[in-house]
Amino acid sequence: MKTFLLIMLLAGSFQIGANDDSPKAPQKAVNEAIETCTKYAEEDEVPETEHKSFMLLCVNDELEDQGYQKVESLD
Repeated sequence: MKTFLLIMLLAGSFQIGANDDSPKAPQKAVNEAIETCTKYAEEDEVPETEHKSFMLLCVNDELEDQGYQKVESLD
């Protein structure tokens, strides 16, 4: 699972720029991405000190995979 997550995160980091034509994600999509990424963080035992940055990166990767814009924060 760690390898899959690492590949997913690296793949997202190679995308060049944000696609401004992408629609803003509905709250339901953001919530689902947060839920998915929370499970990944638990499975991979992400340290508390890295949890916030991990979650933002993971959620943005999930949203971009669905064709939505990135979010700036999860607050």
